[in-house]
Amino acid sequence: PMVRKIAETLHQLRIPATLAVGPTPGAAFALTCMPRDETQKNTIGVRTLIPRSPDAVKAAPLAGLRIGEEMLQSLHHLGLETIGELMSMPRKSLPSRFGEALVMRLDQLTGQIPEPLVPLTWSTKLEERFDFDGSVSDTQALEQVFQQLLVKLLLQLERKGQGIRELIVRFEQAEVQND
Repeated sequence: PMVRKIAETLHQLRIPATLAVGPTPGAAFALTCMPRDETQKNTIGVRTLIPRSPDAVKAAPLAGLRIGEEMLQSLHHLGLETIGELMSMPRKSLPSRFGEALVMRLDQLTGQIPEPLVPLTWSTKLEERFDFDGSVSDTQALEQVFQQLLVKLLLQLERKGQGIRELIVRFEQAEVQND
């Protein structure tokens, strides 16, 4: 029910996504990398994958292991395309041929070693402000100030390595005092 609710919400917001449920975080991620079938190729929407078998992850592409591009190229050069093909290789040969990082990702995928989820940290909202001296009727002036404020916000976000979920723009007219 929770996955269905998330999928419905993302669909309503028109946010394309692939949701997957797996026995481990690594398996869920690998499932999200599964290619779309012919009926889904031109659809932009939400796709939900809840496998009936733990072996479903074996059909996932190697990119689902979250390994570097160089490692992916090496594996593709050997003719390996799926996680299942890699898993069918003798395990003892993997560390010497491909390194410990690949073996660690396989072990995380299968649950042989834990992969703790790291929560996203909450950060305070950013705010920029500009006060004009008096009233402004020139829309170009408003647009120019808005662009300057937006650039400031984007630079702050870039420094923090963050993005925008919601942007609220508020124009307020100062109260006029009659003396």
